[in-house]
Amino acid sequence: MSTADADAAFASYPPHYTRQPRAETWRAQRARWAAHVARVVAARPSPAIDVATDDVFVNAAIDRALPLAARVEIVDELVARGDARWTPGTPRTRALVYDRASRARAVDALGAFVARYDLRGRVYTTREIARELGLDETRAREVASAFADAGACVAFGDDGVKFA
Repeated sequence: MSTADADAAFASYPPHYTRQPRAETWRAQRARWAAHVARVVAARPSPAIDVATDDVFVNAAIDRALPLAARVEIVDELVARGDARWTPGTPRTRALVYDRASRARAVDALGAFVARYDLRGRVYTTREIARELGLDETRAREVASAFADAGACVAFGDDGVKFA
C-alpha cells in the first residue's frame, strides 16, 4: 500500500476523528495524525495552517472533524518533533508545518547554490532564494533561517540574507 493510499485509508476511518481516552492509544493516534498532517501540508503551496479551520483535520465525505483541542495537541506534537512552529502573535491558532527532511534538503541545496556560484558576501532576498530553490516564500524564509542558524549567512529579518 502506498503512502497516499495509507493516508486516504487513515483519513476515511471515522474513529480517527475521536480523541482516544487511553493515553497509550492517544499517543499512537496523535503520532499518526502528526505524520498525516506533515505529509498533506508538505504537498501544499504554503506550509501555513489554521488549526480551527484547516481542512486537513476534516473529512466531509464521512462528516467527521477532529475536535479543536485534539488539533492543538497534534500541532504541539509536530512542534516537539521539530516539524512545525506556532506562528508568533497567534495564540496557538496558526502554525507553519515543515518536514524536517525536506527542509534539510533545501538547506543543502541552498549551500550548493551558494558554493556553485561563489555567492559568499552577496545579498539575496527571500524571493530570490524561493525562486532558485523552487519554494514558496514562507518556506524560503524557513530555509534562510536554518542557514543563518548554521552560521552560513546573516539574516536581515524576513527580507533576505548575506551569505557568509
